[in-house]
Formats: sequence, C-alpha cells, structure tokens
Amino acid sequence: MWASTLRVEETGFLKSVVAKRWNGALQNNEETFLIDIEVQRDANTPQRILIEVPYTLAEPGEALVLLVSLAPDLDTLLGSGQAALLTPEPDGSMVSGGQYIEISVLVSTDDGLSYDDLDESRLANAPIRLVMDDLALDAVNAPSFYAHPTYIHSDATTGLSILADHG
Repeated sequence: MWASTLRVEETGFLKSVVAKRWNGALQNNEETFLIDIEVQRDANTPQRILIEVPYTLAEPGEALVLLVSLAPDLDTLLGSGQAALLTPEPDGSMVSGGQYIEISVLVSTDDGLSYDDLDESRLANAPIRLVMDDLALDAVNAPSFYAHPTYIHSDATTGLSILADHG
C-alpha cells in the first residue's frame, strides 16, 4: 500500500491519497482487506476513516488498484476546474467532521501494463464499505450523500488525475 498527504497549493488545505494493488485471488485466506486512514482535520483533531474492500472484487487473471483521495473541500480534492464541473451540492452544509472522498478502482488484465476503470456493476456483488468516525450528526437533519461520477485520467507527463464525468 502507498499513502501520501500533500498540501494543495491552490487551496492551502491537505489532501490524502492512498493506493493499494491486489491480484484476482484470495490473499491470506481473508475475504476483505481494510485500509485504515488517519487524516488531520486541524492541528489537534485526527479523524479515522476505514475502507473495507472485498478481495473478490478482482477476478482471476486481473490486477486491481484501489485509489482513495480525501480532502476537506471539492477544490482541494479535484482542483477548482474539475470541481466546477460537478453537479451542484445539495442545500445545507457538510456534517461536522465530514470529508470529501473519491474512490476509484482500476482493473488490468495484462499484469498491470494498462488499466481501465472497473465496471461499477461489479460492486453490486462485492461492495466497498466506508466508515468515518467523529461525525457530528444531529437529530433534525437527516444525513445524505453527495455523489458525482468521476474517472481516472492517465497522462505520461502529469500522471494520474481525477476528472469529473458527465452526469
């Protein structure tokens, strides 16, 4: 697993990125693996985020890469140009302690020489589970999720980028 946290120059906020690769066979006889991420919301407040991924998401002969990016706002997560392309956020404010998270799964059938986005229909039988601690939910406002399709773009010069998809 690879993990990094960087300060995004455009916003001045921290963005965390985690990547994990696995092959299409059960590893260590485990059904799932956990990615445990601790991010700093501010100088004194860490937050733990768990992502549980089924090994069986990868079929025999495939290599998969899970990419997870976390940030306190969309401009930090995606860059202001891509954030502007997203569907408008719902009215209200983010739950206290919430983070913007982008999760992508890339699949390779040529031992990692090239990758494509995983067909999201495969998640129906092998869902990814996300747990965030220290969210300040209140009894009045029902929490909801804001979702917009994204995809990973690869460029030989700049590397991988998260781009907003239509929808």
